[in-house]
Amino acid sequence: MYLWAYPYSAPNAQMTALTLLLAASGGGSDPGVQAAGLAGPPLLCVAAALSVTSLAGYMRALWKYL
Repeated sequence: MYLWAYPYSAPNAQMTALTLLLAASGGGSDPGVQAAGLAGPPLLCVAAALSVTSLAGYMRALWKYL
């Protein structure tokens, strides 16, 4: 994946994680629901890391104008 594509990956990871967490919020006993509940928080961490990486890139480019 190219470096410029990372900022566009964060919203996808966020939306996937939120969808999985919402699907698991009903508290079903189905294995798929439990797997969705377990996969949501790590995906939110990935989305947060991608967002911070994107912020660092924007701030690095902006810093010379401040």
